[in-house]
Amino acid sequence: MARSVGIELTPAHARILSLEQAGKTTSILQFYEAPILPGETPWEERATTAIKEACTVTKVSKTRIVAALDSGDA
Repeated sequence: MARSVGIELTPAHARILSLEQAGKTTSILQFYEAPILPGETPWEERATTAIKEACTVTKVSKTRIVAALDSGDA
């Protein structure tokens, strides 16, 4: 059973999706969406706070992190 976690970052939200794959079957284990709150601090700091909140709530493993970018944005 392979498990994977995806993090999507938008201007307004940080989303975490945890999947488990067994053979040809993929199951969603958990999904969480944390808002990136408006404020005076830079967006990057507010986004970091939202990602940390999402990781804490979902209790996902942060031992191996790999970044992926949309090829249109690269």
